[in-house]
Amino acid sequence: MKNILIDVDDTLTKFLKHRNNLIKKYIKTKNLPYKILDINCTKSAKVANWPIEECINFWQNVGKNAQLKCPTQKNCAEVINKLRETGNKVFIVTARPDIYFEAYKYTKLWLDKNNICYDTLIVGKQDKKQTMIENKIDLVIDDSVSTIISAQELNIKSIIFTTKENKKFMTPVNCTRVKNWRQIENLLKY
Repeated sequence: MKNILIDVDDTLTKFLKHRNNLIKKYIKTKNLPYKILDINCTKSAKVANWPIEECINFWQNVGKNAQLKCPTQKNCAEVINKLRETGNKVFIVTARPDIYFEAYKYTKLWLDKNNICYDTLIVGKQDKKQTMIENKIDLVIDDSVSTIISAQELNIKSIIFTTKENKKFMTPVNCTRVKNWRQIENLLKY
């Protein structure tokens, strides 16, 4: 039995593309004076030259409900559910902060809607290192370079889900790079 930490955005979801489309539409529809600065920035507040209050308005008025429609990565639910069926403990850990929306509530609703089973849901963790230690994590599955580096520092095996943002990151020795959940399934073989 292993304790497995799994990220949400761009690991379980196709979040960035979905969020980017929502932000562009929000700015255009409301005819706001903001410009897109870095559409691929993982931090919503830095995507446009908008004040944090406008970013919060976006999440509270548009993002939280639209979040529920965010598509899953293909086969993620099936693979995660098999991991649990074979005795592994799954910790869903996300950096999603409550400042933007009720992160726990909406993340749980999304997981339930998409039939993704888990043992523990933890939100608001920008730095997941302490969570890895406290929960005796054996394997990390994430797209975040900083999370993978933390796992490496703790000598925890990791799988990095390839995204545009991390594709140039040199994969460490104790880490495997994947493009989809079938590759993860083949690596783990339950």
